[in-house]
Amino acid sequence: MQKIIILITLKFIIFKYYNNIEMTKESDTKPFYWNSTQHLYGCYGAIIVCILALLNISTHGWFKASVYGYFFGLAVYWSLHVIQQLSARPQPQPIIVKDIEPLDQTNIDSASMPSPTAQMKRTSEQQLLQHFSLLHQQVINLIPTEANHKFQNIHALLVIITQKIRRSNNQNTQTEILNIQRIINNYISPLIEHYQELPVIFHDRKMADELSPNELLLKQLNLIHDEVLKITEHVFHDDVEALIQHGEFLQQKLNPPHFFQIKTSSSDLSLK
Repeated sequence: MQKIIILITLKFIIFKYYNNIEMTKESDTKPFYWNSTQHLYGCYGAIIVCILALLNISTHGWFKASVYGYFFGLAVYWSLHVIQQLSARPQPQPIIVKDIEPLDQTNIDSASMPSPTAQMKRTSEQQLLQHFSLLHQQVINLIPTEANHKFQNIHALLVIITQKIRRSNNQNTQTEILNIQRIINNYISPLIEHYQELPVIFHDRKMADELSPNELLLKQLNLIHDEVLKITEHVFHDDVEALIQHGEFLQQKLNPPHFFQIKTSSSDLSLK
């Protein structure tokens, strides 16, 4: 009996489905709901679910099957409708700028442009800072922790000095700072090179002057740190004379250019 009712329902739905199609074709105006596409999708769903109930695949009765199928068809219709609306949206087109007029060089104030000398100095400052950092990176895993901290503090002070003199118009101050940075790098570079060549077993060993390589390295880094700290104060006061004096002091103290040379002529190892 239930199968007969389902067949009758299917026949009614199919009849209504074809009737809707014909009425939609004949009418050029917007159809009523019963003649609309979404209603047809509802009929699709009702037909499908009723067929499943007829084949005993669905456990629902014919009425529930037709109702559930109808709303299932409506859900499919609105899902497809939303997807169609999203795909129909116009895609943004890239903006193409044409016919750009060349920059009028005559309207540029030459006084506002940095001079070639200032640009070269800024480049030199960056190179000296990068060189100092690279020197530290070469021995960061060899030297003691305290020495690493001194390297980091010296680099931080040099960065502060560089940022300060970039905003300064005093050419003499900039020149002296570059000279001091070169003195420091020219001393640190061979110091690091000889330290790396020294066997690790000698890093903590007392030499003839009663200082181990680690102690001598830390002593020199403390000297450089203290001087750079004083130089930082003078830079903020634009005291060129004091900068010249500190540069000469570092030039004298950071000598000679050879370090950690082991004398093999004596029974005791020593530093030169």
